[in-house]
Amino acid sequence: MREIVIVDSGSTDDTIELIKSLIDAGWPIRLFQEPWRGYAGQKQFALDQCTQAGA
Repeated sequence: MREIVIVDSGSTDDTIELIKSLIDAGWPIRLFQEPWRGYAGQKQFALDQCTQAGA
């Protein structure tokens, strides 16, 4: 697994805690907390954060 990019836009459940536990367990997750940009904007922001090209 290369990297997993997750963009959270203010979830109010236990999403962030769950993701942080996965990071602590060694998963290659990059977590970003950003305001909602709309579907296309949020997806583009996530793609812009990727550091490794897909195969």
